[in-house]
Amino acid sequence: MRKLLCRGQRHSFTLVELLVVIVIIATLAGLLLPAIGQAKNAARKARAKEEMGHLKMSMVAFRNEYGYWCNTNNWSMMTTLLNGNKDPLTGAAAVGATATFCTANNPRAIRFMEFKPDQINAAGAYVDPWGDAYYMLVDNGSTSCGNAGWTDTTMEDGQVNNPAVANNLQTPVAIYSWGPNRTDDSGNDTNKDDIVSWN
Repeated sequence: MRKLLCRGQRHSFTLVELLVVIVIIATLAGLLLPAIGQAKNAARKARAKEEMGHLKMSMVAFRNEYGYWCNTNNWSMMTTLLNGNKDPLTGAAAVGATATFCTANNPRAIRFMEFKPDQINAAGAYVDPWGDAYYMLVDNGSTSCGNAGWTDTTMEDGQVNNPAVANNLQTPVAIYSWGPNRTDDSGNDTNKDDIVSWN
């Protein structure tokens, strides 16, 4: 005979019911975790694109102000120069060879770009959301920041070498990040995961 529950009596869950609920929660968590990881990765990629855009704009602003492209392959000097001749981590005035370089190239100490502490590594390089230095090449007939093998062959011709293919890039500033796999694919974003400023 079935007992009817009266008001005030409590019905407890059986072990089977609790196990079913736990399995459902575990299944939902298993479905959500990869989606959360993909969303974080997409956000980092978007942030890298935005940071490269800011860097490119600051380089163009420098060119418009002084009439030439800055010539260095040293990220520490470049970030200090773009930060108004001040160390982007400490805010202190540049010293030594960095001060000499910055004073010669940015005599008005104009701040072309503001850096956040997590964007600069201990060596002074401007880094992507994964912590790897960006590679930047400008139309100055010199070596890039970050990748000594990536060079511009002709100064002030409105283009730079494409590290991934033989065709030159029709832009005076090209920047790329290694992307989520943290492997240098030479700026090849076609079938690799590098994030590039020229697409």
